[in-house]
Amino acid sequence: MATWRGLLILIVTLAILFLLQGCGKEKTACVYVLIDQTAGSQAVREMYTTEFKKVVEALGSGDMIGISAITENSEQTATTKASFIFPTFNVFSDSELVYKAKVAQLKNEVQDTGTKMLSQNATNSDIMGGFRLAGKILSGQEGQKHIRRILIIFTDGIEQENASDFTRDGELSGGNIQQIIDREQKLARLPDLKGVEVHFVGVYLKPDPQAGITREKMSEIQEFWTKYCAASGTTLDTSHYGPNLTDFNLE
Repeated sequence: MATWRGLLILIVTLAILFLLQGCGKEKTACVYVLIDQTAGSQAVREMYTTEFKKVVEALGSGDMIGISAITENSEQTATTKASFIFPTFNVFSDSELVYKAKVAQLKNEVQDTGTKMLSQNATNSDIMGGFRLAGKILSGQEGQKHIRRILIIFTDGIEQENASDFTRDGELSGGNIQQIIDREQKLARLPDLKGVEVHFVGVYLKPDPQAGITREKMSEIQEFWTKYCAASGTTLDTSHYGPNLTDFNLE
């Protein structure tokens, strides 16, 4: 009788551990980071590096992160990208000490990759091209494996390429914002971001005369990206749009 009771306890314990293991997998995240290589000052790049570290530190068992650069043609320069998948911790076979060492090493590699991208320069910023690139991953087969899908863009939000240049006077005034979004939709160039959480890090929240950012321009840029995200199937929360990455976690 005692033998059967012991066996039953063992089976129940293994079942609980199995369920816990499964729950851990369900909570994994797919994170995609876009890094604007037109960032002007060293101070801005250092800020990006610090904020990027918050993302890296939050990564854990089963999470995936992809990183690519925003350049003058973000999709064509997509070779400047990297992806990392964090191993899941198996309670039956993995040594916790060895596992933690592997995760720490992988985090160092991710941080080094981001730092290297931030050391490179681009002449213009094709942010929408970066969105399209990220959308293919986040809404693709790999991204759909994860409960949370998150896009983080390190940028000032100023799109500057042939079709759209936010530095031009009147580019985002009147009905121009909707015209740009309608054009992207007509050309089937809007990303699929349904269910994706979006963060902008590094955007202006106050005027900067030296950079040509008036209060009106600042408001127009935020309005554009809010409507662009809505047209792409997601919501850009005001708390996820600012100079820093606030309250970020993957739990």
